[in-house]
Amino acid sequence: MINPQELAEAVSHWLRFEQLCKRNILFNERYMAHTIGQYLIGSHGERAGIEVPHPSLPRRKIDFAVYADEKNLLLDDVIETKLVSSGRDFRQEIYDDLVRLELACSAIHAGGAWLLIAGMGGDIKKWVVSDGSEEVSDSGDTKGKHADDLPIKGDGFVILPSSESKSNKPNQLNYPFKGILAPFSSDDPQAVDVKGAEGESREFWRKSFEKCDGNGPSSFTTHLQGRWLFDDAIDDERWNCMVWRISSSTPRETINTADLTSHQ
Repeated sequence: MINPQELAEAVSHWLRFEQLCKRNILFNERYMAHTIGQYLIGSHGERAGIEVPHPSLPRRKIDFAVYADEKNLLLDDVIETKLVSSGRDFRQEIYDDLVRLELACSAIHAGGAWLLIAGMGGDIKKWVVSDGSEEVSDSGDTKGKHADDLPIKGDGFVILPSSESKSNKPNQLNYPFKGILAPFSSDDPQAVDVKGAEGESREFWRKSFEKCDGNGPSSFTTHLQGRWLFDDAIDDERWNCMVWRISSSTPRETINTADLTSHQ
């Protein structure tokens, strides 16, 4: 099994090194694959793999995997990665990664399914988590407010602003990933209710299911288990990395796109 905290540290420090060498203009997910691959080879040797076939989706691949043995027959860990940037909307991609990771859980021998997100501190705070050190959003009734003045008090839910993020209630924020990715400051897993999703989130799940032969989990859990910041607060000008574990619910229930197309 991988060490998610070590992985988060390795990625953050390598990205910081590349930034100091003025090579950050080259950064993308493929570029980040270099450091992840190096770490996995260093810690797991020939059992590490890149762009491996998904165990239950023949036409899909997973960014990284660690096999249980050198014969590459059993999976110990699978990893999907995202590099956050301020200039693009990657919400659907994250939903897709979450579904693919959950669908891989049944094939995992002894490790876990992991979602790794890295990015500059400013982009992390804008698109991913809030550390409570500055404004959470510049839309709706929250404009100009410090996170500590809002009901969540900087708990750091994973957030991605959307056209539907404006609330009619004062000081209320609608986060598309609230209730999906585990809170930044929590040691407990986050239960994700896919079947009960509403609005834009429900449509994102439906599109993800379409890419996975029309089926997916009714629910699952996420758990933040690896995190690396260079300071107590997120530094806007430095790279940061977080790793969530994705697990199937027990008992597991499967739903399909038709269940998500129908409205509650």
